[in-house]
Amino acid sequence: MQQQAYELQFPKAYYQLIVADTKRVGHLLIDRTENEWHLVDIALLREYRNKGIGSFVMKKLQDEAALQDKPLKLQVMKLNMASRLLYERLGFARTGEYGMHIEMEWSKRGS
Repeated sequence: MQQQAYELQFPKAYYQLIVADTKRVGHLLIDRTENEWHLVDIALLREYRNKGIGSFVMKKLQDEAALQDKPLKLQVMKLNMASRLLYERLGFARTGEYGMHIEMEWSKRGS
């Protein structure tokens, strides 16, 4: 159901596997539009969390977005404190909220 919702809302989003030491450890879904990049989804297998992989992937996305001069936006659940703290540590700022989610944005101008 979640996948179908993503496909409807972000039909041109790009799916990528996250690989560490030749193992598939997660995935991300990113929608790159003319005006902005939107991180639709990122997930790591539980045993690969808190090992720096998520930070590494996010920093790479930030570097790529900066090269293209695009803001990087995402939404995170209010109750997901670990992810919220990671995004804040990486320079994302809260731009709004709705329901159970907080909207955040990073841009090279704001960093």
